[in-house]
This record gives sequence, C-alpha cells and structure tokens, in this order.
Amino acid sequence: MLLTGRARVTSKELAAAAGVSPSTVSRVLNGVAHDMVSEETRARVIRLAAEMGYVPNAAARQLRTQRAQALGLLLPSIAHELAGNYPLLQQLAGIAEGFQSMGYNFVLCPALSGNEPMRLFRNAQIDGVLVMHPKEDEPCLVELHEAGVPIVVLNELPADCDLPWVDIDNVGGARQITEHLLQRGHRRIGHIYGRPGYVVTGLRMRGYCQALAGAGIGIDEDLLAVVPEPAQGPQGTEATRRLLALPDRPTAVFCHGDLLAHGALRAVEELGLRVPEDVAVVGFDDEPSSAYQRPALTTVRAPFREKGRVAARLLVELVEGRVLAERRVKLAAELVVRASS
Repeated sequence: MLLTGRARVTSKELAAAAGVSPSTVSRVLNGVAHDMVSEETRARVIRLAAEMGYVPNAAARQLRTQRAQALGLLLPSIAHELAGNYPLLQQLAGIAEGFQSMGYNFVLCPALSGNEPMRLFRNAQIDGVLVMHPKEDEPCLVELHEAGVPIVVLNELPADCDLPWVDIDNVGGARQITEHLLQRGHRRIGHIYGRPGYVVTGLRMRGYCQALAGAGIGIDEDLLAVVPEPAQGPQGTEATRRLLALPDRPTAVFCHGDLLAHGALRAVEELGLRVPEDVAVVGFDDEPSSAYQRPALTTVRAPFREKGRVAARLLVELVEGRVLAERRVKLAAELVVRASS
C-alpha cells in the first residue's frame, strides 16, 4: 500500500528499515548480483519496499546513468493484434512485469517501422527496443541495428543473424502435436495457418512438415489452408469447411492457433460430423477457453508470459552494457492432450 500525506520514501530509509546498505537495496530492486544477496535479505527488502510504498526516483537515476529508463516495444499492427490475442497479451504482461521489476518503463510503438523508435532513441527518450513478431524480411531490424539501437527480438531468427532473440519452441511444439495425430493413426492431416511471411508461421509449418516426413508422408498442397487476417474463429470455420469438402478429406486438422481450432470445431459440428471420431482437431497456444470447448481441445501450451519476462531481462542487460549469457533463448512447449484428438 502506498503511503499518503508524506514525502517519498528514500532508498536510505528503505535500507535502514531492512537493516542493509543502500547498495544492497539497489541490487535487489534492480535484479542484479543474485549471488551477493541472500534469499532471506532479498525477500525482506522486496516486502518492505511494497509496505513502505518505495518508488525509485526515475529522474535521479536518469541523471546518474545517462539513460532514459524507458524502452520501446514495436508491434506489427496494434489495430487487430490485441483484441482476443491471448499469446500477445501474455507476452505483454511478462514484458511489463520484467521492465517494472528492473525499474524501466516502456513505450508502445504500434507500427513496425524503424522511424519512430529511432527518433525516440536519438532524442534520448528510449534506451533500446523489443521487436515483436517481425516479418521474415523486416527491414526495420537492419535499420535499427545499423543505427546502434540495442535490440532484442521476440521471435526465433536465422542462425546467420547475430541479434539476440527469445522464442518458444514453435518447431518442436508443432512437430509434437502432428506426431500425436500420426500416433493416433491419422495419415491425411490438414494444416490451417495464417500470417504468411511471419516467422512464427514458417516455424510451425516446419514442425508439421518434419513430423510428416518422419512418418514417410509427403506434403499434400490440398491439405494446406491459409486464412486472411485476423486468424480467428470464423476464418477457422471457413477453412475447415473447404478442407472437409475435398473428395479425399483429411481425418485430422492441425490449426496454427487455438482460435482457428475453435472455429474448426464449429465447422465439423455444422457438417454433422463428430470430433474426434470423424475428424480430430488440434490447436496451438492453449488459450484459457480451449479446455472448455466441446470437446476440450488438444493443443500446445507455450510459456508466453515467461517469454516476455526473459526478453525484457535480456534487453535491460544489453542496455546496461552487460555481456549476455545467452543470446538465443528457446523455451520449451508442452503437448496438452484432450478429448478433441
């Protein structure tokens, strides 16, 4: 609870209350030098900071460090990205938690263009940039990198790119869920996907193709269905209708995301077919509502919130001149088997 009716609590006052030095308070609240502070001391400082309403003096810190204490977050398109987008909202929550724990604010840049973040960087209003969901050929990354802007990307990047990145194991997750369908006896597995040209789309497609190749099954172009933006329920329903109208229809459908899979379930029901007896349906992301679909949706659970927190930490380390222990972080995805398969 924040104290009212009195001056701002200082770091010296917080240190005195916790029985530690101001430098220890700084280490704890900035999340650095974990090996220099015991867990008991760390917990005490964090608890007292909350109880006393301690707020870091951002202006003083900026004068001391010559940094803005603010970081940019670039999104490809804010207009339709946030509405109903569970993975994105979880990543944003993780990013906010990560930045806040390390004393940084962030500025949201809706359009994926290098102009705005470079302007803010040159005007000393931001110290670095997180880039979320860039296209495979996104020129913005090159422009920012060449301008000397510290960057961390929330997407896996090619091996020949030296920018640090954080992502979930999209290839492995897609391969797991396709192999699950193969193990259930399916050989004609449709794949519904959206966002052509985006990194995540290609990675999940790669996992699907790897699983089929491992089973000695070639790629049938008729079983691939791309949907327009936004890739949500109605688009999944329409794409599933098209796949199930094929003379040799698929016996299973793997959807790029859970919202597409929710629409696929509806299409199967409208056509008078049963899930999973006639057609199995699986998704990816493990949206909260997926466990309550009828039938409950088999999907891939991904640690999106942790992805945001890790990316925030890497960017702060980069901005503060620390050597990154990891420049490529891939978080494991987990297959969640439910009734739809």
